[in-house]
Amino acid sequence: MPSLVYAEQLLQSQQKYFVQMPNDYIMGNVNAKVTFIEYSSLSCPSCAWFHNSVFSTLKTKYIDTGLVKYIHRNYPLNEQAAKAAILPICGGEGKYYLFLQSLFETQRSWATSGDYISIFENIGKLGGLTPQQITKCFNDKNIENQIIQLRLDAHNILQINATPTIIINGEKIVGAVNKKKLFDLLDQRLKDA
Repeated sequence: MPSLVYAEQLLQSQQKYFVQMPNDYIMGNVNAKVTFIEYSSLSCPSCAWFHNSVFSTLKTKYIDTGLVKYIHRNYPLNEQAAKAAILPICGGEGKYYLFLQSLFETQRSWATSGDYISIFENIGKLGGLTPQQITKCFNDKNIENQIIQLRLDAHNILQINATPTIIINGEKIVGAVNKKKLFDLLDQRLKDA
């Protein structure tokens, strides 16, 4: 019996991660019947591939049409990814996803660079942030702690240990994503909703 009780408690604690959380940045219709949550590391090549090759179709076909609510959550796999995750948060609601896409598009330039902070500062300036805003954000331990805590919760509660991990209405998909299978699954979830 204890294992059944544990499984039920685990499921209950997981449920809050399958819906919008207070610090999430939403793209799309907040009332959409399908919620697409992506846990990714900004330094992960498979995550960059997803954003650079699949995401534009996902956005056009499902998010922009109001069918799907998209939420990105950071799951940094190294120091560079943890620091990179700060920049979209600095951009706030209006620029979160612009900075996120810029970081995935430029991943090769900073992921292995010893001077990645300078690259992030330049991306921030190009995106309209002042040097003072950028410095304040990168020195804000609360933002850094929030990113690390989200990663720890995802690992400990949702058993996420690889990126990208996608959750569609509570169903977890781990690793590189087959575009056709992903869109077939979304179509099925839309029919079920």
